[in-house]
Amino acid sequence: MSKILLYHTGYQVIQNPDIYYGRKNADFGQGFYLTENPEFSKRWAREKKGTDTYVNVYELELHGLESSEIIKYREIVQKEEQDYQTLFAKCLERM
Repeated sequence: MSKILLYHTGYQVIQNPDIYYGRKNADFGQGFYLTENPEFSKRWAREKKGTDTYVNVYELELHGLESSEIIKYREIVQKEEQDYQTLFAKCLERM
């Protein structure tokens, strides 16, 4: 595998991601959030009435990255997605 697809859902098409653009009070701090899971990306985006959302797709070239870095990245992402899904389920239970 030399490339992976990453997804970011937002209110506009973003050709060139910028980690310094965005809310400073975002859930995990200011940054540009990506996931390998397009469905998770869609769920993460907050819907605004009358506003479209766009799923932006990016390719990450893995050549040159250490396999240990890729494995660590995936472990972190999977844990964050699980934590988010657990938190979301708890919030729904309280409603």
